[in-house]
Amino acid sequence: MIDNNLEIAQRIRAARLQRDFTQQDLADKFNKTSAAVSDIERGKTQISAADLILFSEFLGKPIEYFFGEDFGDSDIEDVIALMRRLPPKTRKQQLPLMTMFLRMAQINYEMQNTSDSEKQAEAVKEFYEIFLPYYETMESMISQLREAKKNIESLLK
Repeated sequence: MIDNNLEIAQRIRAARLQRDFTQQDLADKFNKTSAAVSDIERGKTQISAADLILFSEFLGKPIEYFFGEDFGDSDIEDVIALMRRLPPKTRKQQLPLMTMFLRMAQINYEMQNTSDSEKQAEAVKEFYEIFLPYYETMESMISQLREAKKNIESLLK
């Protein structure tokens, strides 16, 4: 973790440049002058928590990025930023499903990359226990998607 205003400022600048925005772009978006954005990026002016949240959303970075947590992959940062932009109710609904898919992928990877039959058996059991509760829900979703596809295709004819 970092606690230095200058390091936060440098991360703001790096995120802006990564997204190909100018200081003027940020200034226009947040009703500031380009000089004010420059002062923030140089650490001359400390950014408020409220502005940092707005910058975070606009620049597509999770707030943790500005405090030194580096996820090492912009795809991961994009997923986190996308999740944070969801309405709380939607996020609450989607998070368990995303967690399940990620855990299943991790278990699958572990099963394929170990020669220990006991660990493989544990992984298979865990995979089954995680997947089973969602199986009927997923089957229902697929059925609904097929029906929706048919309806859309008939409307497009």
